[in-house]
Amino acid sequence: MSPPLKIKFLLEDDFCHFKEEWNALLDLSNSSSFFLKWEWLFSFWSTLPKRNCELSIFLLYENSNLVGIGPFYLQKEKFYGFAVKKLTFLGNTIASDYLDIFSKPGYEEKCCEAVINSIASQQCLVEFTSLSEEANVFTYFKKQHNSNHKFKFIFCEKTLCPRILLPESVTEFNESLSKSTKYLLKRKQKKIFNQFPSIKFKNIPFKEKSYLDELFSLHKKRWDLISGNKSTFYSDYRKQFNNKFIQLCSNHDGFFSIIEIEGKVVSLLYLFQYKKQLFFYQNGWEPEFAQVSIGLVHIKMAVEEAIGEKYLSFDMLRGDEQYKYKFSNDVRNIFSLMMFNNNLQGYLFYLLHNMVLSIKQNTKKNIGSICTKLQKFQEG
Repeated sequence: MSPPLKIKFLLEDDFCHFKEEWNALLDLSNSSSFFLKWEWLFSFWSTLPKRNCELSIFLLYENSNLVGIGPFYLQKEKFYGFAVKKLTFLGNTIASDYLDIFSKPGYEEKCCEAVINSIASQQCLVEFTSLSEEANVFTYFKKQHNSNHKFKFIFCEKTLCPRILLPESVTEFNESLSKSTKYLLKRKQKKIFNQFPSIKFKNIPFKEKSYLDELFSLHKKRWDLISGNKSTFYSDYRKQFNNKFIQLCSNHDGFFSIIEIEGKVVSLLYLFQYKKQLFFYQNGWEPEFAQVSIGLVHIKMAVEEAIGEKYLSFDMLRGDEQYKYKFSNDVRNIFSLMMFNNNLQGYLFYLLHNMVLSIKQNTKKNIGSICTKLQKFQEG
C-alpha cells in the first residue's frame, strides 16, 4: 500500500520561485489546460488586489516527491448577505477555463481526495469554478454521494466552450463548414484580398509587447460597435494582469496573430498554445472593416495555419457568441461546483443555495412556457 500523501502549503514568498517544479508537473499530468500554467496563475496572484485575500496552494507529496498541486486562494466575501471565507481556484476572475487540481498520472483521485478532505475540515465555503467534464475534481465529485461525507455539494451553472478538433487538412476543415458559412467566408475573403492587395497575415511573438496595447485598443473599438455594455476585458486590472503575464511568459506560450493592411494592424487575435492546442482568448478589429467580416476571415486563416502546423485543436473557450459556432465541431461543458461543510452553518448555506437555484430554474421554465404560449397565441 502506498503511503498517504502529505500536504504542504506554498508560501507566498516561495510562489515566485516555483515555476520549474510547477510547470514540470503540469507537463507530466493529464491536464492540457493552458490556464493552469505557473505564468498565468502567478500573474493573477501578483496583480490581484490582496485586500481580504490569502494564498492557499496545496502541494501534495508522496515521500519527498511532488505528485499534485491544488491552486487555490481564500477570499472574504458575502454569501447571500452573510460574511464568509470562500476558497476558490486561482485565476477565477479572468476568464480562465478548465481549472483543476492537477497531478502526476495515476494520482488524480488520491490528490483530489487529500485536498478535499483537508478543505472539509476548514470553516469556509468552497467554489470550484470552470471544471470541464474531464477535470480531476469533476470526476472525483461525480463518484461521491452527499450523505456519506463530511461535506455536501451542488453542481451549479453550466457554460459552453465551443472548439474545433482540427482535421489533417485544410480541405477537410473547409468541407466541414456549413454551406452558408463556406459561402460567406469565401466571398468576404475574396473581397478583402481584391480590395486590399497589400494585406499581410503574420504571427508576432509575445516579446513584442506593444501589440498588447494594440489588442486593447482594437477590442474596445469592436466592443463599442456591437454592444452597449462595458467590456470586462477592457479595464485597468486586465491591462495590469496581461502586461504582467506577457512579461513572464515565453514565445512558446503563444503569439499575436495579426492582419495588416497598408502597414496598419486591422485585426488581432490573442492566442495561447499548450500541448499542441491553441486557445483563442481574445480579439479585436477595426470597425471600418466590419463590412468585410475581417474578424471571421482572420479566424479562418488562423485555423488553417494551425492545421498546417499540426495542432490538435483550436479552442474558442467559453461564450455563446454565434461566430464561434460557425467554426466549431465540438462543444465542451464547464461547470462550477459549490461545496459546503457538514456543520450547521454549512448545512444551512447548502439549503439556502439549493433553494435559490431551484427558484431560478423554475422562473426560467415559467418564462419559457409563457413565451411559448404567447408565440402560439400570435400565430393564431
